[in-house]
Amino acid sequence: MKKQLKPDLYGVIGLGRFGTALVQTLAEAGKEVIAIDKNEEKVKAVRRYTDYAFVVDNLSEDALKETGMQNCGTVTICIGEQIDISILTTMLVTKLGVTGNVTCTARSNAQAGGIAGYLYGGAEISQCFSTVNVTSNKYAGGIAGYAATNCFGVKGMAVRSMTDGLVHLLRKEAMGKGVKVTFSPDNSISIDLHIMVDKSVNLSAIASSIISEVRYFVTKSTGTEVRAVNVFVDSISVD
Repeated sequence: MKKQLKPDLYGVIGLGRFGTALVQTLAEAGKEVIAIDKNEEKVKAVRRYTDYAFVVDNLSEDALKETGMQNCGTVTICIGEQIDISILTTMLVTKLGVTGNVTCTARSNAQAGGIAGYLYGGAEISQCFSTVNVTSNKYAGGIAGYAATNCFGVKGMAVRSMTDGLVHLLRKEAMGKGVKVTFSPDNSISIDLHIMVDKSVNLSAIASSIISEVRYFVTKSTGTEVRAVNVFVDSISVD
């Protein structure tokens, strides 16, 4: 960001009805707000309230840094649709070093329990979510997929079509299909990741980065030991 940010700065991630209303309320109270969403129309709608409204399609650490989110004293995450995205975004914000309050909204008691589990200790998440199986393949796979695609050089998660045999890039909402989670008798897990990478990347370095990030994020968000992370480069993008 080119402008000098003030210490008393608020961040809002996700501009649904609640996020948009929060931006408006803060702005009318004289607060400076950074607002981001992947939907351009929603971002345009809040530019009447703040000069710092950005379209961010990929919620990566670098993308959040570019908006200046790390300079905020308070950040509210108003995504809500998928708990894995909410938790991962919460983790990215805290990883940026936000020293004030980081709040994540929830649409259900189950979501609230899982988010609270992360905020107050990863090991508690399994207890909070004991009735909804937080460590299911879908949940752990979603976290692993988002963590992997936040690594430099990763084009996205991939899957080989049973119809034409070609490797296809998965949409963000379906990236869990590129992840296989295997549970061991001791409740630890092994994760297989099928990815597409950019050309001219160091495959050894990118695999090491993915293994580190996935192990950290999955363990932190679920309290589950990750026994192994196996990275399979199924395709190299030439775009």
